[in-house]
Amino acid sequence: MFKYAFKRVVRSYRLFIALTIGVLLATTFFASTNVAADILSRDALEASVENILYDFNIESEKSNWTITEIDELENELIMLDAISRATRSTTIAFEYSNSDVNMTLAGIEMSSALGQGIQVVSGNLSLGPDEIYVVQGSENESLFSLGQVVEINVTVSRGFLPPYIITRNLTIAGYIALPERNRDVLIPSTASQLLALIQGLGGGARGFTIETRYNLLIADWYQVFESILEEAETVEDHSRILLDNYLYLQIERVQYLDPYDIDASVSRIEALRNVVSSRTTAYGASVSSPLIIPLRIYQFTQLFMSLQFLTLSLPIFLLAYFTGTMVSDVGYNFRRREIGLLLTKGYERGTIRKMFLVEGALIGGIAGAISIFLGTAAAYLILGVANFNMFDAILNNATSVILAVILGMFLGLLSVWRPAGRASKLEILDALKQYIYVEETSEYKRLLPTVALILGTYKLIVWSLGIDMNALLGSISLGNLFVSIVILAWVGVDSILNTIGPLLFLYGATKVFIRGSQKFQEAVMSIGRRFFGALGKLATRNVKRHPARNATLVFIVALIVSYGVFASGSLFSQYDFSERTARFDVGADVRLELNAGANVTQIIETVNSYSGITGATVQYNLDLEAGTSTIDARGIRPSEWRDIAFWESEWFI
Repeated sequence: MFKYAFKRVVRSYRLFIALTIGVLLATTFFASTNVAADILSRDALEASVENILYDFNIESEKSNWTITEIDELENELIMLDAISRATRSTTIAFEYSNSDVNMTLAGIEMSSALGQGIQVVSGNLSLGPDEIYVVQGSENESLFSLGQVVEINVTVSRGFLPPYIITRNLTIAGYIALPERNRDVLIPSTASQLLALIQGLGGGARGFTIETRYNLLIADWYQVFESILEEAETVEDHSRILLDNYLYLQIERVQYLDPYDIDASVSRIEALRNVVSSRTTAYGASVSSPLIIPLRIYQFTQLFMSLQFLTLSLPIFLLAYFTGTMVSDVGYNFRRREIGLLLTKGYERGTIRKMFLVEGALIGGIAGAISIFLGTAAAYLILGVANFNMFDAILNNATSVILAVILGMFLGLLSVWRPAGRASKLEILDALKQYIYVEETSEYKRLLPTVALILGTYKLIVWSLGIDMNALLGSISLGNLFVSIVILAWVGVDSILNTIGPLLFLYGATKVFIRGSQKFQEAVMSIGRRFFGALGKLATRNVKRHPARNATLVFIVALIVSYGVFASGSLFSQYDFSERTARFDVGADVRLELNAGANVTQIIETVNSYSGITGATVQYNLDLEAGTSTIDARGIRPSEWRDIAFWESEWFI
């Protein structure tokens, strides 16, 4: 059976090439979208972890670490093959000058990655002994000035003895701008993790931001905290130093992060964390990795992107199905006599059915294998990825390869399923007839196009009138349970029709008006005779003889045209929405947020003096309270604001 099926594919290569092209179209589109989703999700993974400066945090809270122990632990960890870099940090939280203002002083190695990216806004370019920087953006940075002395006290516990206090007078040497990812290392924020979650689920396109509040001072670890730890070490019977000591580790992420297998990546990170933890247990420290949560969030992002691309591929699958079914029906009719001969030779009907299915699976597998190369090349070329190796890209994404072959075999089987069933039921006498096109006679198959047309027409009408069916949810009440259930069910159906409504309309219209309407067919024949003469007469007779096949052809053409319009329109619509949303969130091309009491006039004059700035205006954001309601208000200068800020004419009456 398999040998005969293979011979049939080779001998009738023209017919099978037509079927292969239909399947190849869908599998290539699927492979390209799947590979594109993987490429984009890989970029999303890199974006989600690029703001994580260190891969492991080792914390010893209120510990009794000495400088020798810190050096020993750091050297022991850096000897691990997986660890590429390590740095230390010490922080202390204190109350500034009995003012109920809580500050955090962090000592870092200025030559480490934590010190990179620091920009000195004003003051000394480097720190000397007992000198500190004020981080710009701190809530209470206005309390400090250059040259001011800040006193901090470090408590050293001595069991039942009175604590020993280490005092340092630190001088404000300047103001610095600290990159956000550096600041998140020193002051971890749950808000930043929440923002990563929102961006991972698609919220980033809306310009969503979360404001993080902090009061942070920066010191050179060797200029301030080294002497504090040395003094604490000399305290007799000391048991604990009220400082938080940290070691931060970086790894070679390429060896541990695989965008195509996040579970394995997380497992590798957790295994390395256990190895590091085994080294730090003796020092009383805990180990955590800020990579794990973003990796878990990335899994949802990757799934969401794959579902989006899969939804985009659905019309192509329908196109391949209808094309493949039509070609298979033609092939079945051409092979009627062959089927009759096989039956007279004693072939079982089940064997003939399996023969058709094997042919379909073989053709689908070949199309799927070819689509791997075409789809991968298309994805990389469309996304503009330069200098890629085709074979490496395929071998590194085995999942897409397997899915493309499976999809091709599935579409091939689906295309020949009905012809295979007809071939297995064909009578020997009927097989003597060279060509008979079999129309569907089942009642439900005749009713299906009508139902599809009604549902598709309903959705188009709802869209045209701008009706939001979700508004019906507001009318749900427990007083009438039956009506509430009907409303919920219909809102669910309506949400599904948002995706497949146009397809149902096209399918129903082509089936009903071409196959089911005799008058419509007669009108087509009349027009054909009038404008195209004998050729039109021949064509219209063909329409009348084989209405189902022609309905499929019309549906395929309509699907291609409508899908092109839909895809292009959706792309431009989404681009317009993203641009308008970004402009609305920002308010103009650039927005400056000023602290209370800032000299607005001077700032506007300074901004206008910059090259490339064509205009600047001020906008005041106010919250007006009226009873229990709060009104979001804006204060503007209309003569300037209309020419500079972003607004739309529909906003105003």
